[in-house]
Amino acid sequence: MNNAKFIKNVACVKCRENGKDKHGDNFATYSDGSGYCWNCGYTRLSDNAISEFLSKGKCCIPATPPLITTPFDCCLDYPKKSIDWMNKYSLTKMDMLNNGVLWSSDGVGFNYKGVRIQATDLLIFPLWNNEVLEGWQGRYFGNDGRIPKWIGRGDLQEVYHILFNGKVGQAKNDANQLVLTEDIISAIKVSKLGICCMPLFGVNIKSRWKLLRILRYQEVIIFLDPDMHTKSLLQSKEGALQGVRNRCILSTKDPKEYSYDELREILK
Repeated sequence: MNNAKFIKNVACVKCRENGKDKHGDNFATYSDGSGYCWNCGYTRLSDNAISEFLSKGKCCIPATPPLITTPFDCCLDYPKKSIDWMNKYSLTKMDMLNNGVLWSSDGVGFNYKGVRIQATDLLIFPLWNNEVLEGWQGRYFGNDGRIPKWIGRGDLQEVYHILFNGKVGQAKNDANQLVLTEDIISAIKVSKLGICCMPLFGVNIKSRWKLLRILRYQEVIIFLDPDMHTKSLLQSKEGALQGVRNRCILSTKDPKEYSYDELREILK
């Protein structure tokens, strides 16, 4: 794409498959037929690149997943504004350290209507699996209104980040329940009650039911935000058809906004 001219942003097919890119502008297209998604990293090669592969006798084009990295300036020197934000949800600096949370002042760049802009001041939640970084989600603390509150890297719909007692990698194999939340803050908070919890990084469960059945939890609890009641009920029915015993919590607040005592009562 070095000599190609940007044409326009369109919807990313990969993001759309995972219920993302609601605005339909994640995928940048270029004059040589190539394209790149600034959110998930999905790449479409140019016609010339494809021809070059074929001319060299390649029967297929190797698919290499994009390398997931965090910003180079990541550190544990959390600014007060990020700690205060976590404190709003009764989460502490120790909770941040237990989950390997990082701070980046430089942040990352991404495409906005054909213009590359910088999302600075990110509180980053890395998602590790056996020392492999599968992705991360970052909470934006800057002042640019064009930048969403949450920025992600990696195919988050394929990440199974199960927490227990507020820590990643502590999930119990014999646990009775697994709670599904939309965001990682809610998941950390719920898991501190001694309940396994997994963030969906969104609201879609469809691609996850098969593995959830294999994990053999006695009960899966769908605990989405209050504007997703209909979505929760529909997905609950689908989970039952997939052989997963589950139930929904139709709350009036996001899980992270409840006190620990309120969560204990709700999850009884």
